[in-house]
Amino acid sequence: MFHIYILGILYGIAAGFYWLAFNTLSFDFTGINNRDTFNGLNGSCCGVTAAIAPATSGYIISKFSGIKGYTIVFTITLCMFLSLILISTLLKCKNYGNKLEFKKVILRNCDEWSDIRKATFFWGFRDVIIVFLVNILIIETTKSELTLGKLTLIASLLSSISFVLVQKIIKPPHRRVSIYIGAIGAFLAVLSLGLNITYINLLVYVMMNGFFLPFFVIQLTSATFNVINRAHEESMRVEYMINREIVLNGGRAISASMLVFMLLEFKESSVLQFYLIFIGFIAIVSGYFLGKLKNVLKGEKT
Repeated sequence: MFHIYILGILYGIAAGFYWLAFNTLSFDFTGINNRDTFNGLNGSCCGVTAAIAPATSGYIISKFSGIKGYTIVFTITLCMFLSLILISTLLKCKNYGNKLEFKKVILRNCDEWSDIRKATFFWGFRDVIIVFLVNILIIETTKSELTLGKLTLIASLLSSISFVLVQKIIKPPHRRVSIYIGAIGAFLAVLSLGLNITYINLLVYVMMNGFFLPFFVIQLTSATFNVINRAHEESMRVEYMINREIVLNGGRAISASMLVFMLLEFKESSVLQFYLIFIGFIAIVSGYFLGKLKNVLKGEKT
């Protein structure tokens, strides 16, 4: 049991370093005019790899008894991460100095960034926890890691197609509509699970969620970067990225704590279904705050 906590701590630290670097480089290599395109193509590529990896992992795990399959999967993953480290040394980012402005890391900074913080917090409340819960439900319902891989394959392929579709058809005047399509669609996907947890409903969820989520995610990511440009604080982009991660992971931590509390206090399965509906609705709350950024979504510059 002790090893689980160590793995969690190491994973959290590694994820923090990775996403700060990734978001900073993404900001440096993109601009207001091409971020939707980048985020769409990046999401599509992630969707393809996410389609291949779980199905392959599930197949490997199912072919070996005990933990041998898991050991093979984690070894392959480690080798891929080492390759990623080597590739990342070829990338160069802008250097604006070595002094960190802690006020920018903690405070709301400007009105537009305040709305981004709210939207990001509520999105963090939903994103990781709902993935964790659904994966557990799939395994509990089907008793098969391979089925989890197959459903993830379907969701990832749909997500990949949707990312390309969104960056092609959604133009600045329609970004708010895209946000509401994504948020409401994601909620309706969860609603099917809240009513009854069956294999069919799980399939409906992964298909709907995979298709509708890119409509929201692209706009949230692009708007976050565009607010920094509109504030003319490109030199503070690292501080803004840290600020964003604090809020995002704060939402995740609170959501996870609430889930743990309910699992400890209540034994009825209906509580879990209620919580699924609750965090599914949170996507609409996040969309409300994101939709308030009318000028940002229209691509207007200051």
